[in-house]
Amino acid sequence: MKYLVMIILGVCFTGSALAGCAEDEKAHCSYYKAGKLKSQSSCKITTCAATEVYFLSQWEWSNGNYVDIHMDPETKKVTLNDKPTYSLPPELSGKMTCFGVVDSDELMCTDSGNF
Repeated sequence: MKYLVMIILGVCFTGSALAGCAEDEKAHCSYYKAGKLKSQSSCKITTCAATEVYFLSQWEWSNGNYVDIHMDPETKKVTLNDKPTYSLPPELSGKMTCFGVVDSDELMCTDSGNF
């Protein structure tokens, strides 16, 4: 939540032409471990971004799970719950947006169009 507040304040006081936030309350989120589906439920996705300046996406599952995906504006590195992450290209994820945790067998995916 602290990142979201910082980003919203940043948008208010900067001149980024391609900045904004989107929210999807009817998304579906999936959690995979070792290639197997471990959890799937409806979720709320909030994504804020400005071209190459910042990126933040928060996923709130209906079962209480929470994911924070954040790009550090200085290093441009993306983290998932403060762990290094990567995203799957569309050729591998289809219509889903998926983020995996580096050096782990965890993968989070959503069907939200807020990316």
